[in-house]
Amino acid sequence: MKRFKFQLDTNQADWAFAPVRSKPDYIRLLVHALKLMLSPTTVPDTMMRAELVLTISKMSRLMFISEKKHVSVLFPFVVTEGPTGLCFSSANHPNVDNQTTSDLLALLNTPSFSSPDAYRFIEPFVDACETDSRIWALFLDLLTCEDGYVRYDHDAKNSSGLRHPLHHIDVFYSAGVTFKVGLSSALHSAGFEDLLDLTTDCRFLRD
Repeated sequence: MKRFKFQLDTNQADWAFAPVRSKPDYIRLLVHALKLMLSPTTVPDTMMRAELVLTISKMSRLMFISEKKHVSVLFPFVVTEGPTGLCFSSANHPNVDNQTTSDLLALLNTPSFSSPDAYRFIEPFVDACETDSRIWALFLDLLTCEDGYVRYDHDAKNSSGLRHPLHHIDVFYSAGVTFKVGLSSALHSAGFEDLLDLTTDCRFLRD
């Protein structure tokens, strides 16, 4: 397994742990993480609030780690190490760089993205394809991939007996399918990573 770690300051932790409730939220999280990994900075210890960990093994994942919350999603890109840092690509886009990530954010933020009118929805993509012919194929990949969202919470504010345990794991994010798995004690970052690692022994649920 390969692991790459990046420090997050307060502002970066805000987007890293913002609620994910839809596929656009997942894509925004990916794109912000890509931007950070393309241009990493050193965060002073006094300003460090969390870590971003990219793990590459049989399955590639992003993990956002703080003291009381860990979030992980699928990382659907190919990672290579270049002379100036990490490089990212996909089956439908050879170079997901800072310009590409800016284009993705612009498409997500256009008012027509949430339009029920197909012609209004596609118009910004037609314009974007004039400068990057593969941007639509990349965006479609992100819209249709399984995002693998998992979150661990130490949630004292909302804790409520066995219905909402102090320590729990949330699987999925949309209201119709999400569920909790209660934990009897805290799940530290190493245990969270091990839980999602396909190359280590499986964890078991016990009542």
